Amino acid sequence: MEKRIKQFGRAAVLVFTLIAILFSARSVSAHPEFVRSDPPPDGLLGAPPQEISIWYTERIDTGAGSPNIELIDEQGNRTNVPATVDPNDPKHITATTDSIGTGTYTVVWTVRSLDDGHTLSGTFAFRVGGSDRAPGAATTEGERPEAWNVATRWLTFLGASLAAGATLLLLLVRFWPFNDDAAHEEITLSDRRLTLAFAGALVAALATAAEPFLQTLFPPAAASEPSLSDAFNGQPNGWFYRLIALGLAAVVAFIALLLKRSFWPQLAAGALALAGTVGLSLTGHASARDTWRTAAIAVDALHQITIALWFGGLILLVLLWRTVNRTLVGRFSTVALPLILVGIIAGVSNALFELPNLKSLWQSDYGKVILFKIIVLSLVLGLATFHRVVLGQVKQKLADALARMRIPIRVEAVLAAIVILGGSTLALLAPPSNAEPALLTSLAVTQYSQTVDGQESIVGTLHLDPAKPGTNTVSVTLARPDGTPIAPADLQLVRFSFDALTNPASQHNLDATPDASGAWVLGGTQLSIEDWWRVTVTVRQAGLQDTNIVYYLILPDPNLNGFNDMPQADSQPEAEAVFQRGLQSLTSLHRVVYVQQLTGGNGTVVRSYFAVNDGSDGSTPSQVLATDSATIVTIGNYRWLGQPGRPWAKTGSNPVLPPSEWGGDYERATGFRMGGTETVQGEEAQLITLYVPGTSQLAPAYYVWWVGVDTGHLLQVAMVSRAHYMHETYGNFDGPVEITPPVNDAGTPVATPGQVITEIPYATPTS
Repeated sequence: MEKRIKQFGRAAVLVFTLIAILFSARSVSAHPEFVRSDPPPDGLLGAPPQEISIWYTERIDTGAGSPNIELIDEQGNRTNVPATVDPNDPKHITATTDSIGTGTYTVVWTVRSLDDGHTLSGTFAFRVGGSDRAPGAATTEGERPEAWNVATRWLTFLGASLAAGATLLLLLVRFWPFNDDAAHEEITLSDRRLTLAFAGALVAALATAAEPFLQTLFPPAAASEPSLSDAFNGQPNGWFYRLIALGLAAVVAFIALLLKRSFWPQLAAGALALAGTVGLSLTGHASARDTWRTAAIAVDALHQITIALWFGGLILLVLLWRTVNRTLVGRFSTVALPLILVGIIAGVSNALFELPNLKSLWQSDYGKVILFKIIVLSLVLGLATFHRVVLGQVKQKLADALARMRIPIRVEAVLAAIVILGGSTLALLAPPSNAEPALLTSLAVTQYSQTVDGQESIVGTLHLDPAKPGTNTVSVTLARPDGTPIAPADLQLVRFSFDALTNPASQHNLDATPDASGAWVLGGTQLSIEDWWRVTVTVRQAGLQDTNIVYYLILPDPNLNGFNDMPQADSQPEAEAVFQRGLQSLTSLHRVVYVQQLTGGNGTVVRSYFAVNDGSDGSTPSQVLATDSATIVTIGNYRWLGQPGRPWAKTGSNPVLPPSEWGGDYERATGFRMGGTETVQGEEAQLITLYVPGTSQLAPAYYVWWVGVDTGHLLQVAMVSRAHYMHETYGNFDGPVEITPPVNDAGTPVATPGQVITEIPYATPTS
């Protein structure tokens, strides 16, 4: 038996190790990194915090939705919390809130780096007071649970099942009419069964008790280590119930072992072990529900009990195989079938409680684990069916029956353990939400007009309602770069054109009329296709050339309608080939200049000019980032920050991120679709669309790329992400870029700090 235990243990540990590696993985970003927070990730607090603070590796910019903090409570209610950059530490943001009570809260943050202009989003959770969710559980979809919590939950269920299964075999021997070998069966199995029952209950109790200790030893990345007292106090009520039930099960199982064949202590130990499995239901998804909570807990508890009885009996048969007879195996096979069926029905009911729709079964991590369980469970059911057939075919040949079943029943036990490991993981994953709450209540995308020689830029804010396929009300408000509104009387014409980017739908030259507020309005515009759309607003002023303001949007807009509800296109191989060509060209660059416009969809916009030189020409790696409010020059390990009215400030710097590392933003890209061809910067460009799924650190993002047909250069990019609408135009591919310090060796400025620019200073040529 000892050899069998070791064989099973090695197989189970191997499987768990692979799963643990998977769920311990973390996404890595080359952009501004989250360093730490207060409250820390997975922190346990005795009282609600009055302030949320987050620190990053780079300085945080303001405007265009940066910085932004949102709180999500256990019921999915969202609260926007005003966030500010610490004036004394630009790498530190704070948000004051009085909306936090007890329970688990998820912080969703979005920031834009003042150093390299990149935008990063992420989440972390903390707990205030008691809660019904396990401390190591994932709190948002896409986040992975802590491996140690998956392990303890798995071991808890395995141990409790062993104790419960021992009681099931006891009942099969005691109350089912047996043959003359009944007494012999009881005597032969009693000691070994009781020893295994005690060992199982003890392992389950110890695994549960270890959770707060492991929480202090293995805090999440960037989290401060909680004290043992905080870890115990932060455990959910269901954890204490589970610990007491399993601890009593171990004590009673030990008493039963001492008393040998005394019936009632054995029965009590099994009942307490089953009560411990119910404790798992009290720290899972069912207990955290806001509606149908009692029903969900009852269904989940039924699932735990039936699967524990079946699996525990199965494991005991494997471990005691040489001493059992065909009669006992046949009786277990008879009761195992209804136990499995009830467990499956309860499990399906659990899934119905948590899965919002059918597509989430294959579009979410939660659903994928369910599919994994179904596949492995189908193999288990196939083996169980085989065992029943064998027993029915060779009733008079006991040795033959047991010999034919010996290996398959071990395989069935290992597969069942894998199914239970999947269930332990499932209980700690965040289920997909029914409908992701909108990040914006209305759409207001702001952009600068295209450059026309000698003319001042116009800033236009496009309003689109409801931003879904169908009839939309479209309007635009126009202003000078300083925010001064342009009165309708100063304009001769405002005209709209709409073009779907991957379909032939378009509407051109629709003249708008001003309303009483000064906005130029189109009513009842039909935008009937789910697609990327380009909205071009042509503005005519007396005595000036017409200028265009160009917007790139998705219908339905994900920030208004939820990223979870966005249609996902199948990839086209020819589009993916264009993507790979453009990506190779982008990451092979040594010098490049590009202009970026980034808006938060709430009426704000930041226009940035970048010049990058990776130093492959023998110069020092360098970069210029310039906006209307600041200019940052980075050369080697030094950085100069210039802002209007302030002298240049020189500090140390992180290395410049070269184009060779820019491909990290697109590592998980999918959904490649072909569009048409257009002329961009004088070159014919192939248009493609793609999607990059979100991770625990990066928000999901939709892209349009314009890739040069002749050169393969990425000429232009549009992106829609979480409260971000971005447009970039690239140029000067590997052309000469010389970036010089804005202050000479004597410390005298040679450029105006933070000047409002239309070109990139200190870098020639600019395009």
